[in-house]
Amino acid sequence: MKVKDAIRIFILIIFIGSGKLHAQPVYLLHRTYAQQFYILDSIFTVISNYDSVRVAAEIKKLAKWAGDNGDQQLRYSVNLMLFRYSERKGKYNPWLEKELPKFIQELSDNKMQFIKAEAMALMADHYWIDYNKSEAGFENAFNAYKIYSKVNAVDFPAKSFYLYSLGINYMRFREYKGALQFLQEAGNTVPFYKEIQLFNVQNAIGLCYRNIGIYDSAIYYFKAAYKDAEIKNSVIWMGITSGNIGITYYLQEQYKEAIPLLEKDIRTCIEGNVKSNAAKSLAILGDIYLIQNDKKRALQLLLQSYQIIIDKKRYWDYDLLQDIYPRLAKAYAANGDLEMAYKFMDSTTIVTDSIVNQKNMLRLSRVVQKQEREKFELEAQKLDDEKKMQSLTRNSLLGGIFSLAAIALLFINRQRLKYRIIQGKMQTEKMQADKELNNARLQLTNFTRNIQEKNELIEKFSAEIERLQALPCSVELPDTQANLQKLQQSTILTEEQWEDFRTVFEKVHNGFFLRLREKLPDLSPAEVRFIALSKLNFNNKEMAGILGISTDAIRMSRHRLRKKLNLPEDENLDKLVEKI
Repeated sequence: MKVKDAIRIFILIIFIGSGKLHAQPVYLLHRTYAQQFYILDSIFTVISNYDSVRVAAEIKKLAKWAGDNGDQQLRYSVNLMLFRYSERKGKYNPWLEKELPKFIQELSDNKMQFIKAEAMALMADHYWIDYNKSEAGFENAFNAYKIYSKVNAVDFPAKSFYLYSLGINYMRFREYKGALQFLQEAGNTVPFYKEIQLFNVQNAIGLCYRNIGIYDSAIYYFKAAYKDAEIKNSVIWMGITSGNIGITYYLQEQYKEAIPLLEKDIRTCIEGNVKSNAAKSLAILGDIYLIQNDKKRALQLLLQSYQIIIDKKRYWDYDLLQDIYPRLAKAYAANGDLEMAYKFMDSTTIVTDSIVNQKNMLRLSRVVQKQEREKFELEAQKLDDEKKMQSLTRNSLLGGIFSLAAIALLFINRQRLKYRIIQGKMQTEKMQADKELNNARLQLTNFTRNIQEKNELIEKFSAEIERLQALPCSVELPDTQANLQKLQQSTILTEEQWEDFRTVFEKVHNGFFLRLREKLPDLSPAEVRFIALSKLNFNNKEMAGILGISTDAIRMSRHRLRKKLNLPEDENLDKLVEKI
């Protein structure tokens, strides 16, 4: 950019920051989209650091000034900058979610395609903040891709960034092969937008290859990312890519090569105050030391990784937690702490996360299916239109009678095609519903098996404690009954876990809780849980393990419930539950 252009940008910044129009930013008027984009983006970089109502007001003034001077493209671009300013903190914004779709519709009417693509990509970023709205996020991202994929980055400067963002969000849903398509396209896009560097893209591609088990390609891209980071003197990214190479060596059981690379990643990220990036390498290094029987060092590193993840509370680190739980259990057991080992063996968190991941995968698959279906319908419509044109041209030479016959034939074919599409859609939806039901049944089966395993472990611990108490030195043991009670209480079903369990239960036994409420409206929440577990044929011991109470308490709950429902002595409570 020329010096005079930089001065004009500086004048614009003063104009926005001062609250008064000291100079008219005429240089912005009636330029190409790319020229206006770079200047507005430079302005946005400065104003995004300020949280001011006045800044928003000045953006609106600039948009009005552009409109008054007949530059509608600039007016829409500046208005979009206002939405970017509102979304910059990465938090849910109800105003943006309400108003940005209206803005996108207005752009559709005015054929501002590049700005529309920007707006839809921004809408996608906002939806991706909330996992529950991921489907809408992908839909907007795909619609934006349809526009910018057809042009080069010279005309649409943010192309590489949006491709990278789409690939990264595919990775979040473990769609690694799909992510590679967009990440490789981003890597081949020139020029790069300033928000990303080549090493960002290369590292992400390496992660995709590593997750699908193609380790040689993963190492190739990690090393390429390291080299580019070294050229750019990015110490943090040199550490991160070193750690990723080390993790790949670990997966190949090349521990000697992995250790120094993992240590470099941990040291660099902690010194650079990006501890969250060190969590994965800490966990892997801890596992290596566990394999090498350095038990104390292994436990120390795993606890350090665990604490970083707990402190950050980032939803994308939950998969890492699932890996750390069993490793911590193993490390505690190796160090002789059976109580802590049991707590980390509790698989309830893993089951809950599994449900969330499956829901997210389902959302993504629905969006992808919808996009593919729209593509098929568009191509089918195009082919149908071409056939119709050919038929009309040919039949026009044969006279009115043959023309009418051809039109009738086309109509019948069109109805048949529509029927086949409808039938195919219904079949796909049925298969999807069956798949969801089977997944729900599998989740309930896993839940039941986990509970049984927990109860078996408690019984083993109880037997071991009784054996130790029988030894001559048992007087020196701690209060074993109290320890056993702590173990039993660690399995209490929390409110959050109950809601996830309830969701899966409803998929298998559709309408059960509604029928239960209609038939027995006066049940307490605890009694509802008791009846739901009875529906799954859990025995008293298993219910006690789930709810964290004694079997005597279960029997008392069963007795109180029979009394509350006025059941005769000869009528079985389980038969009543079975009829609901």
